[in-house]
Amino acid sequence: MKHVLFLILSLLLSQISVKADPISVRELPLLNQLPERGILSSFRDSEGYLWYATANGLCRDDGYDITVFHADADNYINGISEDTGNRIWLSTRKGASYIDKKNYRVVELDSINLGDVPVKNVFTTSDGSIWVNTLGS
Repeated sequence: MKHVLFLILSLLLSQISVKADPISVRELPLLNQLPERGILSSFRDSEGYLWYATANGLCRDDGYDITVFHADADNYINGISEDTGNRIWLSTRKGASYIDKKNYRVVELDSINLGDVPVKNVFTTSDGSIWVNTLGS
């Protein structure tokens, strides 16, 4: 009985056609301005800029040029976020930092409390809280 039901179900499913829309893939126009071709993650901020996390720094794409920021001693950017004060938060293998978009200065997070631990990601919540996700905690 199980075999008959399986056969009937297989025949019914084989009659269903699946149609998918075509997918187009394009290369980033400014890819040659990146410090390397590998993008680990991307983020669109509140002003519309695109930010790319790479193993060699953080990149801001304004549509015309790419500006590269180096977070700290370790430029391997794990994640990107933005808080309600329009600061761009970065997580690296050696901590976390943020970029103040008023002067584009990189400010490292309190390394005394955080230590020299890898930060997997930083998250911002709607109430403005910043959550730091470290390995092992």
